[in-house]
Amino acid sequence: MLTSLLPPSRTIFIAAMIASIASIASISGCALLTAEPVVVAPAPSGLRLAYPAGSITNVQRADEALRDANTSRTAIEQQYRAEQVECFKKFFISNCTNAAKERHRIARAETRQVEVEADYVKRRDRAEQRDASIAQRAAQEAENAPRQLQETAEREKAAAEKKVEREKNQQKVIQSEQKAAAADPQARQRAFDAKAAQQTAEAAADQKKRSANIIAFEKKKADALARQKQIADNKAKKTAEQAEKDAAAKRAAALANPAAPGK
Repeated sequence: MLTSLLPPSRTIFIAAMIASIASIASISGCALLTAEPVVVAPAPSGLRLAYPAGSITNVQRADEALRDANTSRTAIEQQYRAEQVECFKKFFISNCTNAAKERHRIARAETRQVEVEADYVKRRDRAEQRDASIAQRAAQEAENAPRQLQETAEREKAAAEKKVEREKNQQKVIQSEQKAAAADPQARQRAFDAKAAQQTAEAAADQKKRSANIIAFEKKKADALARQKQIADNKAKKTAEQAEKDAAAKRAAALANPAAPGK
């Protein structure tokens, strides 16, 4: 052998190198046979590029983002299904499906981020509008408060004046009745009788009116029943006439086409 011609120290060095190379080759070969292919990180989706963080600043932009997010979500699912189909055509199926899943996850997450930001902008706008409406209403009430207080005071003053005037008039009537009663003792009784007669006449008129209403209602009810009976009679008459026509048509058909003897 060649090593027998070399010095002992050189022979030991070459043997060590050969063993080391063999060991590395063995390890590399095992790694090549057993290692899984590396999953490449997918690129960001286009939706997040179109709507970077902080770019949705108003309701119009938020509505556009939500519409695009809905469209993007549909496209993401379609793309994911298409990639799964293509993965089953490749040798490293696991690597391909893992990459597709990762792209699908990232795209959905970015779409959700856009939706969350758009929803927040819309909620913030609604809250700002509500706060502005409350503030405007409070300012309007504060502006109208002095006028409303003045109007309330004027109404109360007018009501008090009317009450005083009414009490004065009542007092005048009482005094007038007292004077009339002092001058004519029978005047109070005549006034009472006149008032009682008026109430009796009004009650009689009301009773007459109620009676007339009852009579009118009963007449209306009777007329309705009569109309219903007339409609039922007409319907029965038409049914009987139609039955008679059908029977006559059958008889005419039988005479026109007599049955053959023996049948």
